[in-house]
Amino acid sequence: MEPEAATVHPLRRAFLWGALFGTLIILFVGAALPILTSGHRDAPLSEGHQLSGSARDVARVAYSKSDTFSSVLDSGNQESPFLENFKGSYYATVNVVSYVGPDENAIYTITATEDRPTLRVQYHLRTGESLTEGLGPFSGMQP
Repeated sequence: MEPEAATVHPLRRAFLWGALFGTLIILFVGAALPILTSGHRDAPLSEGHQLSGSARDVARVAYSKSDTFSSVLDSGNQESPFLENFKGSYYATVNVVSYVGPDENAIYTITATEDRPTLRVQYHLRTGESLTEGLGPFSGMQP
């Protein structure tokens, strides 16, 4: 007498396939949810933050070459020739560097439309620590 072949009950097989596909669907939804919730509305504000950070980095590099605040500015009128090239579709960096305190400056990034906040990045020249904040009626928006 030969032993019978091991068979899997059809309901058990359906349960296993359902558990496998259910797990895959949960993983797919979990991975896609952050992508779906970051809509087009935040793209302009993200561009403003990117421009502000890039302008800050350029100003810090200019400062590090001579270790003086005047190296960031052009002829002492608080305008910086380095910052006038930071323009995007939604934001542009003002080519003015504001002196806040010893070793601390601020750069402003303005919006092309009226429904976005003006951004100010306040930073330390030596350490690079910075704080970006929105100004105006839409200042509570986050990228």
